[in-house]
Amino acid sequence: MRAALPVAGALVVGVALGAAWRLLAPLARADVVGGGVYLTGHRELQVAQDGWLALLLALLGVTVATVQSARAREPQAGRAVVALLGVFVVGAVAWQVGQWLGPASLAAQVAAGATHPTTPLELRTTSVLLVGPLLFAVTRCLGALFSSPAR
Repeated sequence: MRAALPVAGALVVGVALGAAWRLLAPLARADVVGGGVYLTGHRELQVAQDGWLALLLALLGVTVATVQSARAREPQAGRAVVALLGVFVVGAVAWQVGQWLGPASLAAQVAAGATHPTTPLELRTTSVLLVGPLLFAVTRCLGALFSSPAR
């Protein structure tokens, strides 16, 4: 029962971040001409989609580390490892929820008769999922380094 709360919290935060990623990330509009799909500026939008998820996960990692450092209790190492894994799980959930909430694939939209489909929301660089845990670890280490010893 004790493990259910962090897991449920990670799922809820992951769903919220996935929805935020869907709202913030730009989508490209394509044109269907003569059965062909034409995209303009698509590569830049792919980078922007990954960048928005990276930004959201970075904010999450720093926030969780700051809150955990401010509410320091024993044992520190175990809580930090669980939080680090939780930040990673939140990122994976956000990724999947964002893709699920985003538009269908271009092929599915064209098959449904769309003449101006929008590109799907996809994560092209999966290493973005490591941004949150990395910034969590760095912030947590800095918090431990610069905090006064417990008395």
